[in-house]
Amino acid sequence: MSNSIKRPSPCIFCGDRPGTTKEHFYSKWMSRAGLLNHKRADKYVEYGFERSPAIGKQTRPNISYSGDLSTKKFRVVCYKCNGGWMSKLEESCRLSLEALVTGAPVKLNTLSQYDLAGWIAMKVICLEHNRARRFTVTPSFDRRMLADGKIPPYFSIYVGNHSMPHNVKIERDTLTVAVDTETPDPPLADVTKNVSQVRILLGKAFLLVHICRANGFDMEDYMDASLKQHVFDRLRIFPPQQDLVTRPIEPILDRAGYAALEGSFAQMMEVSVHRWVPDSPV
Repeated sequence: MSNSIKRPSPCIFCGDRPGTTKEHFYSKWMSRAGLLNHKRADKYVEYGFERSPAIGKQTRPNISYSGDLSTKKFRVVCYKCNGGWMSKLEESCRLSLEALVTGAPVKLNTLSQYDLAGWIAMKVICLEHNRARRFTVTPSFDRRMLADGKIPPYFSIYVGNHSMPHNVKIERDTLTVAVDTETPDPPLADVTKNVSQVRILLGKAFLLVHICRANGFDMEDYMDASLKQHVFDRLRIFPPQQDLVTRPIEPILDRAGYAALEGSFAQMMEVSVHRWVPDSPV
């Protein structure tokens, strides 16, 4: 029997190995304050897609993580980061989050939008690196940007409200894509995917995140024009579109609207551009 001690995993943000702590995706104060009010144990579901001219479209098996999503925790960050800049970032946008989660009116100036977008990016990166597969955010410099108050420039973040009966949900689609080249540009390096869409229900708030690290490829250009007009052009907070925005604002997403967003990623895959598939399985 080996007496070796397993070395702690590095923190995904600072890279140190003092031992990781568990980060709640849905913050504990949201549940304690009764802001989520879900009635069933929703699960986080991940979908993976790849495509090339040779093999056509391939869909990887869905991954559904067990447990109550509202209390889901990810052991990916160290105590110093979790109790330091991550805690400060959440506190800076807590009033905005409380209003969004309950559907109360809220105004977001440029700084409020940026803080909220940073919090969303932080949660999505933790979500990505909960399991060692299907990354779109590079593991070193780009993740550390958040600790310096910067959001990776290939993120697009949208915030709105919804009218659906359930209010705890996370879905993530991933894809590997290249345009006019034989391999992705920039190279994948230490990630396995370069395009991702994350859909989140947070109480009465709806969060949408597009991550695109493929040069010459704009995800929104290959999605339905009505989504661009009514969602992408109205609800984006990063990169900011306006100095001051208010929520709730139309459209209030209903079942049909959410289904359209769910289908938008599959629709994007059908466009006539070259898709590249890595040799190694992911």
